[in-house]
Amino acid sequence: GLQNGVIGNKEIDEMEVAKHKHEIFLSKWELLSTAWKVLDINSDGYISRKEFEDGLNRSGLECLDKQTRDELWKEADLNRDNKLGYKELKAVFNRWMTAKKLKHNHKKNNSSVRGSRDRVRQKREEEAEKLRKIKKALATGHSVQDGVIIE
Repeated sequence: GLQNGVIGNKEIDEMEVAKHKHEIFLSKWELLSTAWKVLDINSDGYISRKEFEDGLNRSGLECLDKQTRDELWKEADLNRDNKLGYKELKAVFNRWMTAKKLKHNHKKNNSSVRGSRDRVRQKREEEAEKLRKIKKALATGHSVQDGVIIE
């Protein structure tokens, strides 16, 4: 899990935290209803800025710096009334979830493209190496038959 800016043993810098703030937020609460229960501390149907801050801290997200928290809050407080209603949290939650899924699918697709590109590059390098060996063998008086060097 995420604690004090450390995921597992790997430290993450503030830039990474800021870049992945939505994923970090969502990693705590897969379900909107859970996020709501945790964040609406006094159960008045709204999440105040203080409740938001306290909820982040209680959930092990104290690694989020002030600027990142401000950005999350601004994105969530759509009507700028300095409190979050359930609809606002739901809207932003869904937007972040969709972005997370798109990013995840994009990464998956990218890695398979990258994988096939790497395989093609490796094959080319192997062919080039084989060719170098054949040229060297011919230059040093060896025979080559069907791509096989005869000593």
